[in-house]
This record gives sequence, C-alpha cells and structure tokens, in this order.
Amino acid sequence: DVCTFNCLISAMEKAAGGSRWARAWKLYEEMKERGYEPDTITYTALFGALEKAEGGSRWQRAVGLVNEMRERGVKADTPLLNSLLRVLQKAMFYDKWKRALDFFEEMQERGAKPSVTTYNLLISMVAGAEGGYAWETARGLFDEMKQRGLKPNTATFNALIGALGKAGGGSKWETALELFDQMEEMAVEPDTATYCLVMKTLRKAEGGSEWERALGHFDGMKDRRMSFSTSVYDEMIGAMGSAKGGSKWEIAMGLFDELKENGLEPTTRTYNALISAMEKIEGGSRWDIALELFEEMRERGVERNVASYSSLISTLEKAPGGREWRRALRLFDDMKREGVEPDTITYNALISVMEKAEGGSQWEIALLLLEEMKEKGLAPDTTTYNSLISVMEKAEGGSQWEVALGLFEEMKERGVEPDTITFNSLFSTMEKAKGDSHWRTALGLFDQMKGKGVERGTLTYNALGRMFGVMENGGEWEATLAFFDQMKEQDVDPSRGTYSVQMKKGEGGSKWRIAMRLFHEMKERGLEPDRITFSALILAMEKAGGGSEWERPLELIEEMRSKGLLPRDGKHELE
Repeated sequence: DVCTFNCLISAMEKAAGGSRWARAWKLYEEMKERGYEPDTITYTALFGALEKAEGGSRWQRAVGLVNEMRERGVKADTPLLNSLLRVLQKAMFYDKWKRALDFFEEMQERGAKPSVTTYNLLISMVAGAEGGYAWETARGLFDEMKQRGLKPNTATFNALIGALGKAGGGSKWETALELFDQMEEMAVEPDTATYCLVMKTLRKAEGGSEWERALGHFDGMKDRRMSFSTSVYDEMIGAMGSAKGGSKWEIAMGLFDELKENGLEPTTRTYNALISAMEKIEGGSRWDIALELFEEMRERGVERNVASYSSLISTLEKAPGGREWRRALRLFDDMKREGVEPDTITYNALISVMEKAEGGSQWEIALLLLEEMKEKGLAPDTTTYNSLISVMEKAEGGSQWEVALGLFEEMKERGVEPDTITFNSLFSTMEKAKGDSHWRTALGLFDQMKGKGVERGTLTYNALGRMFGVMENGGEWEATLAFFDQMKEQDVDPSRGTYSVQMKKGEGGSKWRIAMRLFHEMKERGLEPDRITFSALILAMEKAGGGSEWERPLELIEEMRSKGLLPRDGKHELE
C-alpha cells in the first residue's frame, strides 16, 4: 500500500553511504503503476532522496515532481516545503533563490506553513545571489518571519549577516551590527560563525575595513570565552590588511603569532591575507616580510596557490623605486615551474610591476606578457589595458603614445569597456610624448569619452589643460577657454594648475583681461594663487597689445610680496 512504498522510499533516502535516489525513483514509478496515489509523505521522502544524491542534488527531477503534485492536487505541509527547499539549496545553477521563492509562495497556497527552518533556508539561498544584489530581499524575509510570530535563531541571523557581507558595492556593515545587537535583545546566542560573519562585513566595508570595530568584536569573543577557529583569524587579518588609510600590518602580524600560539594551523587563506596586508601599507609595501611569509608557507607544507603568487607580485610592485621588478619576473617563472597557472589577476599585477620598474617602465616586457595572456586563453580586462597604457606613459626616453593608442583600439575591438582611468592614462601618455602637443588627438578621445558616458573629473580636465599649455605659440586659446568653460559646466572644480595654464595662454592683445577675470574667479573659488599663477598673469599683462599694463603688474607684485611669494632678492620669476 501507500504506507509501504513511503517507508521504502524513505529508507532509500537514508541508506548508508548516501541516498539511493535512483532506486527511490523506481519505487515511485512502480507505486504509480500499481495504482497507488502518491501523497505528501511520498513527495517529501522523494525530495529528501534527490537532495542527498551523490554528485549533487537532482533538482530538475524535483521540479518535475512539483509539476506532478500540481496536476494531482497534492497538498503541501511544512516538512515537504523544507525538503523541497533543501533540494534547491544544494543545486548548482544561477538564480536558484528566485525559483525557491516561487515554490515558497506556491507551497503556502497548497497548505504549507513556513517554519523558522523554512526562512533560514530561503535567506541562505538569497544570500548566495550573484553580485550580492538581493540582500534587501533577505532582509524582507527576516522581517516577514518576525511578523508571523516566528523567532529567528542563530542560524537565521548568521544567514542574514552573511547576505549583508556579500552586498554589492561594499558590505552593509551598519545593518549587520544592528542585527548583532538585536540578537542580544532577543536572547539569541551568537556562535563563532556569527562573529566570523560580522568580521567579514566589517572587512568588506566600502572604502576600507572598519578594523577598529572588528577588533572590538574580536575582544568580545574573548570576553565570552568562545572557541577560536583559523577562519576567525583569517577574517581579522584580512580586516587589518584592508584598513582605511593603509594596512595595519603590525596588528595583522600580532594576530598571526597569536593564532600559532593558540595551537591553530595557518592555512593558505591565512598566509594570503597576511601577504596582502604587506602590500597595502601606506607609502609602500613590506615586500621583504611578504617574501619571508611566502618561504614559510613552503617550509610548513602549506599550498601556495595562484592568489599567493599574485599577492606577492603585488607587494613587489610597491617596492621603493620599482627596484624589485626582476625579482617579480623570477617569481613568475617559479610559479609556472611549480605548476601553478597564472590568471588574469597575476598578469595584471606583473604588468603593473613593469610599469613602475626602476629607470623607466619595461614596456616591451609588458607587451610580451599581454601576448602570453592571450595565447593562454586568458581575456585581458579593463585593468589589464589600463596598466598597459600607464606602462607606455612611463617608458624610458618618453612615452610610447602611439603604442598606447593601439592598445586602446584593441581594447575596444575586444569589447572591453574603457573607464575614466583608461582615458586619463591616455591623456597623460600623450602629454608626456616627445615633440609637439597631441592635443587634437586628445580632444578626439575626450569626445569619445563623452559619447560613452564615461565620468570626467578634475584629473581628466587638468591633464587636457596641461596639454593645451604646451601648444606651440600659444595658439588655439579660444578652444582651451571653451574647454575650460565646459569643465565648469560639468561641476568639475578646476585646480590652481588649470587656472595657471589658462592665464599663461593669455599672452598678447586684450587676452590679459580674460586672464585677470580667471585670476579673480580662481580666488572666489577659494584657490590661493601661487608664484606660477602670478607670473602667468603678469606675463600676459606685459605682452598686452598697445603696450604693457604696467600699473596692474606692480599691484600684483605688491600682492605677491604681502603673501610672501617673492624671492628674497625682491625679484619675481616669469614663466
């Protein structure tokens, strides 16, 4: 009868060594052939067998079963709903959380009443949404749960805090801390996983980790005499490494020593977080300590993966004066000999090392790295091309601006979207090119930038302004002024250097009047003129059409003297 088949299917779900889902399915088919109607218990047991299938859940069959339930008019209950959600939780496909929410609504209509476990499963799946963009949905489920009179437990809070840690654009750490406080108010006891997840949200805060708050929660764990895992230390070391204003590497090293003193074994993730902390130090890296840690990994038998090598190469990039570029290349060769395949991040890091190489960028090597990437089937991304263009800017003997433009064209052909950094780097490359100014080419790029809707900021306008400043014979001043006006229309604040460039171009005829207007406008914006600004304006007046405006320059010299901008000999410099 139905009861016998249900018991047999349930036994297949709980079989030693793993679910015998295929056998359970045959029993289900036999049951129908014999004329027995599957009921709620039948489907619950089948979902359980499909969830535990070797090699991953058979979620497609579960979806088929839901369709059959619908056709047969089978009622749903809480165990069935939770069993179905577990099948989806273990499935490997995009947007499974959306399918889970659809089934959640349907099963309620069929009589299922959600439980705490139901919401925990749903929030956990929503937390895994790609890009972390569904965290608000997770929060909505949490609020709905409480409105139903269901009390969240530790697993609920952990699932929701986990979702907040994955939020796109930086974790929602403030909300995570509010939830942590709610746990205490609701007498829900946090566990080690809770603290670990809170520390993760603090580590991933937008703009840099909230490292001091992370330390406070770390001390809170000690006060509660909770057990520590390596994962907790990994999150803490990561938080110290990504601190706002620069890595707190000394604290990170202290945590690393404490981890070992507590008898815990550092993992690859631990070392990678620590090496990364050595890279992000304000003003440069501690590449020497990073190398020692990397060697310690080998001595302790800890796997050195692609992230280990990539992080270490990045620390060498930030060595003073770019003097460790040869060591970075040797490390890259060692990596390949060890059988560790470099990825796009590795190549990007190494190209950045070539950009900052001592004595001028190693642009030929950087191009070889690009070709090697493509041969390996790795797709260069925006970061790759931005780094390469910067490499061309810093080439010894003058920028390789034509190569940079070729890379820009290749970038577009490959469908890689340029960003603000791309264009700014191109402008800098052309600014530093030998010979005449390439301002016309730069303006063409600027038009492309506008056409693509790429953000233009002060750096963009200032770079172009400097190019206008070196145009032969001070020509095309009207074009530079129009460009300058456009900058202000975009609510981009010109810098003192930008104003100085415009005034310097105002030589001859009545242009000195415009230069004087710019001078006053600059001061109204709160920018204090420096010696270069004054000199540019005085020079414009001395070359005024019909004779110099000699009285005004004398007034400016007096203003310079009052500001302490004149040399001790009382003379001023004209540029």
